[in-house]
Amino acid sequence: DGASFGLAQYGQPRPEACATLPDVAACPNIGFELDFDTRRVPNGPHTLSVFLIDDKGQTAEIPKVVYDGINVFVNNP
Repeated sequence: DGASFGLAQYGQPRPEACATLPDVAACPNIGFELDFDTRRVPNGPHTLSVFLIDDKGQTAEIPKVVYDGINVFVNNP
């Protein structure tokens, strides 16, 4: 929807992901989490992505929404 819904907390343990990433120095704390209240968006289809900023100020968006994003369907009562 083109809006930000909060800041995710980076540094959560993800040992299952790190098991497939043997050369990542930050392992195992490479995960992130965000409490996302789906009542803040209307019911229906939405596309999610994560906008990243590293310690040098470089940015990236994953996955690129212009290509596919993460498709979700909100269905609150």
